Amino acid sequence: MAWTFQLVGCEVRTEDGRVLGALADVLETGAHPVYVVRGEREWMLPAVESVVKRVDLEAGVVTVALIPGLEEI
Repeated sequence: MAWTFQLVGCEVRTEDGRVLGALADVLETGAHPVYVVRGEREWMLPAVESVVKRVDLEAGVVTVALIPGLEEI
């Protein structure tokens, strides 16, 4: 498990290697944290197992799977 301060600044990529941006913030919600990723656009990614696939703190990379419909938001 990673702490918020360790995640902020990490590059966020999809499983196929597409760079979404950098993790700018982690919002705490009642259900689960939400990762705020800023790149060409802003992404709000739920920090759940089905979305966050890997966290490599040494490389500074978070790998995610975009769930259907997320890109349209």
